[in-house]
Amino acid sequence: MGLSPPYDVNLSENYHISFSFLIPHIDNHWFEVFNNHQIYLLIDEEDDLKCYDGDDSYMIDELTTNQWYPIDINVHPSSKTYDVYIDGEFKKTCPFWIHTGFETKFQIGDRADGSTDKGEAYWDDFVITQPVDSDGDGIIDPNDNCPFVYNPQQEDRNSDGLGDACECDAANLDGLEPINFCDFSIFAPDWQENDPCLLDDINGDEVVDINDLEILAYHWLSTCD
Repeated sequence: MGLSPPYDVNLSENYHISFSFLIPHIDNHWFEVFNNHQIYLLIDEEDDLKCYDGDDSYMIDELTTNQWYPIDINVHPSSKTYDVYIDGEFKKTCPFWIHTGFETKFQIGDRADGSTDKGEAYWDDFVITQPVDSDGDGIIDPNDNCPFVYNPQQEDRNSDGLGDACECDAANLDGLEPINFCDFSIFAPDWQENDPCLLDDINGDEVVDINDLEILAYHWLSTCD
């Protein structure tokens, strides 16, 4: 019981929360089960698990005292909703309650310090996960058409599902095989230029910079067959 350690999550991307939860006896009054600035789960006086959006509460399920419940939450910031599962069974899609506070804390108890003057409960096996963004371009790997090369614009000129930044052809600036100093000589004069039409803006972010240079270097001496 009490608060979990802080967690690191990008609240603008999908994430998943799982934990086990137990209420040992009936003596609750709007007892917080989970609270960050998007999700708010609570137990009411009847031991009903509900979600709250700041105005209304929504029934999820009736819980029994002295029983552990595996709870999973799939969070979808794009739609401002989250899906609640209990013991693997879908129960409710809830709306966000967007407010300040508890952004990086898992809350068991009704106060920020984990006090339990509105009830008592226990949690275990808390895990929060989120697909990684390996190249740091703001797009998580499962949705990134080039997950290991920075390409926030996701340019895909031939519409083959593979981002231009990952295609050797995009780095072959002179059109001749292999990629060599001739391509670098084309690249160098445009360094730090801002123009969406520049051929050597390889990753399509409208500036010729270190990210494009890394792509060019990655394909050094490639024949692009």
